[in-house]
Amino acid sequence: MDRVIQDMESSIDGIEESTGTIEDGIDDLLVADSDPAEVDRLIEQTAAELGVSTQAGLPTVGVVQTDDLEEEIQKLRRKEED
Repeated sequence: MDRVIQDMESSIDGIEESTGTIEDGIDDLLVADSDPAEVDRLIEQTAAELGVSTQAGLPTVGVVQTDDLEEEIQKLRRKEED
């Protein structure tokens, strides 16, 4: 019985050690200690290799006349009050 308990304790110790090693490895992977300029340079390099541009950006948003919207809201509010 003592031998079984010792084997179990030994196994648990091994599992705890392995778990600690795995946790340390994951922590090392998740910690980002990168220079943002270096990251941007690598993204640009990859984009150039793929033949795409990251400088194109997103399309601009059009200008909307708010006066018409405000007037419509006021009309709806007056209707609700009546």
